[in-house]
Amino acid sequence: MYAKWTTFVLTATLVATGALFAQQKHETAMSQQKMQNSSDRSFITSAAEANLAEIDIAKMVDQSPPIPR
Repeated sequence: MYAKWTTFVLTATLVATGALFAQQKHETAMSQQKMQNSSDRSFITSAAEANLAEIDIAKMVDQSPPIPR
């Protein structure tokens, strides 16, 4: 009877510990993914702003009077 109780307690402890480690690993993976998404979002925003600035410059050049030769 004592051996069965000990086996049950040890098994429950191992299962609980495994679940805690799995949750911790999942949270770490999620935070890394959020950081990657944040850097991706930052890059895309910067690239879009640069493209819009280039379009605005092209429009200004198109509207300027021609340079006499």
